[in-house]
Amino acid sequence: MTKTGSPNALMKEMRRLHDSKEHDAAQSVLDQLLKDHPEFLPAQRWRLDRMLETGRTEDALSIARELRFKYPEMRAMAAVKQATALDRLGQSGAAMRVLLDLHEEEHEDVPSSALLGVLLLRDGSLDRAERLFLTVRTKEPTHPGAIRGLIDIALSRGRAEEALDLCEKAVELGAFSMESLALRRARALDQLGHANKAADILEQQVATGQASEEILMALAWLERKIGRLDAAEKAFGKVLALRPDHRSAVPGMVAVLRQQGKHKHALDVCADAIAKAAPAPDLFHILQAESLIDLGLAMNAVTSLETALEQSPARVGRFHLVHARVLEKAGKLQEALLSFQQAGQDTDCQRQATLGQARVLKKLRRPADVVQLLLNVTPEYSNMDPEIALPLCDALIQTGDTAKIPAVLEALVDKGCDLNDAQIVHMINLAERQSLPEITRGLIGLATARSSLSLRLAKRLLNLVHVAADNDALRQITEGLVKRLPMHQQSLFRTEAIALSDGPDSAIAFARSNEGLSQPVEKAITLGRLMIDAGQPALALRYLRLALRTFPGNLTLRSLFIHACGLSGNFETGHAFLDDMEARTPGADVEQYRLRLLYAQN
Repeated sequence: MTKTGSPNALMKEMRRLHDSKEHDAAQSVLDQLLKDHPEFLPAQRWRLDRMLETGRTEDALSIARELRFKYPEMRAMAAVKQATALDRLGQSGAAMRVLLDLHEEEHEDVPSSALLGVLLLRDGSLDRAERLFLTVRTKEPTHPGAIRGLIDIALSRGRAEEALDLCEKAVELGAFSMESLALRRARALDQLGHANKAADILEQQVATGQASEEILMALAWLERKIGRLDAAEKAFGKVLALRPDHRSAVPGMVAVLRQQGKHKHALDVCADAIAKAAPAPDLFHILQAESLIDLGLAMNAVTSLETALEQSPARVGRFHLVHARVLEKAGKLQEALLSFQQAGQDTDCQRQATLGQARVLKKLRRPADVVQLLLNVTPEYSNMDPEIALPLCDALIQTGDTAKIPAVLEALVDKGCDLNDAQIVHMINLAERQSLPEITRGLIGLATARSSLSLRLAKRLLNLVHVAADNDALRQITEGLVKRLPMHQQSLFRTEAIALSDGPDSAIAFARSNEGLSQPVEKAITLGRLMIDAGQPALALRYLRLALRTFPGNLTLRSLFIHACGLSGNFETGHAFLDDMEARTPGADVEQYRLRLLYAQN
């Protein structure tokens, strides 16, 4: 029997039926209500909300558009529902225009202002979004959407303390999910330099067993940032267990595994991602090739990329760029040259493709062609980019045309603010080789004026001054340089300085002490090299063998170990190590190491 009565009575009855899960009966009452009282706003709003909740977005859009123009008193409500439907259909620009039209007509209210603020924030219009959220809070100080929007704006602008204060306000309201708050509080703490505390907050969410993919991803990147690689691997692993082809988790996991020397595991992650994805993005194929190279399987990397190219010949220039670099690493230089030329057809890759061609031509001992290639890119020396100018100088030395080099270096020093640390080191080497003391002094001035330095540049400056400085002066200079280095590199630099001033034995003692190097791989590499420098290759051999058990995939340790085998005369040990390496990783590129051992054996 159809119920009749006032709109409010019918609305109350419909809500009761809905709450009792008598949905058919509730729908019957709603149909009657809309038939008898189509202008009743609460009923129309209920109808639209149910449609949006149940995924009938197209129907909601059609009805909201009709109501917006048919009933002026419903204009604001209908516009909000219309904009919500448009946004869910991927038409956020159209949604924004609907709400902006509403505001121009001065029909705006709290819901429309809050939704428009969200859309503007997502579009990057922070100032306009902030004004809207602040306006909403003047009318409803505890409006959850406005508070959430202001937190996100504060985070986007680096105002972390303000974001944390707003998060505390949100906790008091209890209108936010704990996950939403945890993510925002973690971002704020990370901005304030408290990455450990940020990770702890996210770990608490994971401990509940209900952590979302977003929480796990944020935690994984934080753990990697603070150096807890096992924890980062675990977090990425949880995401990949559900989605092996996750576009962000795959590169994150591969990066963490490569840092730990787990190259075989990294390769397996890439293979799983490529098998699952349809089609696999270029990045997955690139990561697979890089993992194969880490394992010493350069030719397998070439085959892998060429198979991907056959399956999809229209791949972008970046893919050809990586293909060319892999060919270069595999020693297939002529093929690499052709692939770099192909990559250069993509405008976005031209610069890197040109530098790749120059590098390959240099390996092919064709310096004149390098000069011509780079001059074609920038004919005027004074306007050259450092990335082009420095390979050009190297090639000019090889061709014997060194008269042009001082002008190029002087021009680069004049715009020194554009130089990075590696380029300054390169220029110092060129200036010393060409006996250009004025340029060397200019470069030292550029470097010492910087508030922060890379380890490589600090070591080069130390090597420059140690020839003329006594030990006391060298220690003073060392202290001045240490302060400008990242905290985790300061002990390594002190070790290098001690080796220069007091010799490798003192440096070994420092590196082994509690105040010495803290990172295990870094410590192993440094100690192994210092033992060799101290004339103790047999001791270095034993030490490096132990280190390789912990970090079997580290290429620097592997190279140092073979070097120690040659210096100590333990050739059979070296060949046995390489035999084992080939057995564990069939096709591994061990020839370079074999040649070094054979050369040491005469």
